[in-house]
Amino acid sequence: MFRRHWFFLAVLTAGALLRAVVQLAYVPAILYFDSHLYLDNADELDPSGLRLIGYEALLLRWLLPFHDLALIPAVQHLLGLGMGVAIYALLVRRGVRRWLSTLAAAPVLLDGYQLQIEQNVMSDTLFLTLVVAALVLMLWRPVPLWPAVAAAGVVLGLATTVRLAGLALVPVAVGYVAIVGRGSRHKVIGSGLVVLGFAAPLLLYGAWYQHVAGEFRLTGGPTKGKVLYGRTAPLADCGRLAAGDQPSYMALMCPDSPRYAELRREWYPRYWGPDYFANWGSPAHEIDYPPGVDKYDAMERFGWQVIKNQPLDVAGAVGRDFLKGFTPVRMDFPGDTPLERWRFQEKYPRFPRRDEYGTVEKYGGAGPRHRPMLAAFLRDYQSVAYTSGVVFAAGFLASGAAAVGAGRRARDSGLRAAALLVGLTGVSSLLLAALFEFSWRYQLPSVVLAPLAGALGLTALFCTRGSASRGHPAAEPAERHVGGRRDTGSH
Repeated sequence: MFRRHWFFLAVLTAGALLRAVVQLAYVPAILYFDSHLYLDNADELDPSGLRLIGYEALLLRWLLPFHDLALIPAVQHLLGLGMGVAIYALLVRRGVRRWLSTLAAAPVLLDGYQLQIEQNVMSDTLFLTLVVAALVLMLWRPVPLWPAVAAAGVVLGLATTVRLAGLALVPVAVGYVAIVGRGSRHKVIGSGLVVLGFAAPLLLYGAWYQHVAGEFRLTGGPTKGKVLYGRTAPLADCGRLAAGDQPSYMALMCPDSPRYAELRREWYPRYWGPDYFANWGSPAHEIDYPPGVDKYDAMERFGWQVIKNQPLDVAGAVGRDFLKGFTPVRMDFPGDTPLERWRFQEKYPRFPRRDEYGTVEKYGGAGPRHRPMLAAFLRDYQSVAYTSGVVFAAGFLASGAAAVGAGRRARDSGLRAAALLVGLTGVSSLLLAALFEFSWRYQLPSVVLAPLAGALGLTALFCTRGSASRGHPAAEPAERHVGGRRDTGSH
């Protein structure tokens, strides 16, 4: 085994050593703004706030009783290594060359920004792990068995309880089953199992929300209003909004007063984006609303009105945010969350209005502290060791070319649907993030999915191997799997 997989094992070892360095550099963990909110809600599991509670329920609640915050990033680093192993094993099984499979797994194992987010008490690593697990279940066989299809649906449902971006992945999974299923019966039942499996955890989540807050839903009421206002307020044409048949307070919510013009000059181009408007000192949070008018309902109404008045401006902003992730180098864009937030700091990172010492004392662990030499090394490493947007673009384009059957080899490879599934999963997650705002944090799915999609696409386009490794049962053309039963008839 070591002779056959030495290249991957070397990369895996490097990834493990880097994670050990990160764990030692920032003790017990990196506590971002949201980290304190996740931790404080882990005991109560109150779903009525602004964030979904899947991260707390699936991970934090099981680790906090050990009273050591260092366990959280340690487990997340193991999940990162597990994603690398799963990607490599899946690709080798489906007939991708071992060296190419290793290159596809290398970004999640070695990317500096992936290492940094795993050290944060944040939901990103768990979400990505669940997405990769669902893809492995769907793609392990050329035609997935019904139990695997149902399990993939459940995993996607769990991913959606961690982050709403999981909603965009279900239609892709249903479409994949409809493509690879053999016979209408298999297609219909398989697609239904995906939907049922996906719905099961969400129904339980909604029932818990109803038990706590008295209504059946997934997210708190303010969420939609804040998201819509944050996306549209920086784009709003205040004159057009005031000229419409709208309540007077709508014009007051528009950021065109001298005070906000001064703030814009002070912050722009450093940071004046959707997150600032949604959560910080925007007009919507400071004006007095008429009796009976809920602030978050007003923010939602404001957002929809701007979309109605300026659909092209909003669509253009979404398109620009989507394309930013494909730039060759990591850089700051005017008005967006600073890249510096996702970089290793030479000192232990601290944020305004957050008490890291109190949080560590409450939940356990040494610190917070950092080791200067290791932190400096990681910052230098991250400056050069990250996945370029060119790799993201190449991976998704290769999977798209294979999916449309560009070339005879692609049409005969048996990997077209697999490349389509992974490529659309990655693009869908990026597009859904772009609907709200751009942040390099939300580009991390590309680190995992774009190389995986690219390896499948390149193998389909240029290699002659089948859809599974030679000698593997999944590659035997005379054997079909229909609904969990074997059919040895000819194709």
